[in-house]
Amino acid sequence: MYAVFAMSCGGGKSGCHVTGSAASLEMHDARSAYDHLVGVASGKCAGEKRVVSGDADASVLVQALEGSASCVKQMPLGRDPLSASELAMIRAWIDAGAAYD
Repeated sequence: MYAVFAMSCGGGKSGCHVTGSAASLEMHDARSAYDHLVGVASGKCAGEKRVVSGDADASVLVQALEGSASCVKQMPLGRDPLSASELAMIRAWIDAGAAYD
């Protein structure tokens, strides 16, 4: 999963999650990405979590990637949206429990 984040979240006009700390969401490596995503409160969406294990629809990450979040702009900011297959992979990972792998 981290390969998708590393390729897609490494740039954009507002900063970079891989080499920086945009939105307090650091993803320097697979472990830090997991630790800052799964079960963590969203810094921009009050009362919501970035990734809700087992529920992709309730996860701000998915909403932001799909452009349906009301509290954040579509991600990755300033880059092409993720492909349908990349989104499906992220959704499947979350719906299966968002295990660290």
